[in-house]
Amino acid sequence: MSRQLILVLLLLLSSVSYGKNKGIFSTDLIPSTTKHTDPNEIITFTGKFTSESDFDFVNIEWKYEGNVEVISGQVKTTVDNVKANQPESEEINVRIKNVVGAKIIFWVYKDVDGSRIGKTHIYVPEIKSIDAKGFEKNKAKTFRIKSKKIFQ
Repeated sequence: MSRQLILVLLLLLSSVSYGKNKGIFSTDLIPSTTKHTDPNEIITFTGKFTSESDFDFVNIEWKYEGNVEVISGQVKTTVDNVKANQPESEEINVRIKNVVGAKIIFWVYKDVDGSRIGKTHIYVPEIKSIDAKGFEKNKAKTFRIKSKKIFQ
C-alpha cells in the first residue's frame, strides 16, 4: 500500500468519532499548536482523561517516535486519588524536529485483577490526531489498538 493511500486512510479514520471513548477511560490530547514549521519551537501537549470508576491511582505514560525531543515533563507518572467523572490532565513539552514519522502517544492505564485496562491517544503531526479505542495487553506484551501493533 502506498504511503499516500495510508495517509488518506488515516485522515479518514481521524475524522471518525468513536463516541467520546467507550470504556473505563476517556482521553483527549491537545497540542498548543498544530503548525509545525519551526523545528526549534517547544510544543506543549496536554493529555486529558476521565475515568468511569474511582481508583487509588492510574498510570500515565508518554511515548514518542520519530525525531521528537522531550524538553520537560514526566514521561511516566501516576495520578493519585482518581475520582469517577472528574477530569485530570498531564502535560509534556516537546520539540518536533521533523514531522515525518513523528508521533506523540498519551497512554492512561490501570492494572485491575491481573489485566491491564486503559486508553491511548495518538498525535501524528502530519494528519493531526487519531483517537484509539481501548486496548488490552496480551501475553506477548504487545499493545493493540484495533488489532494493530503500535509499540512493545
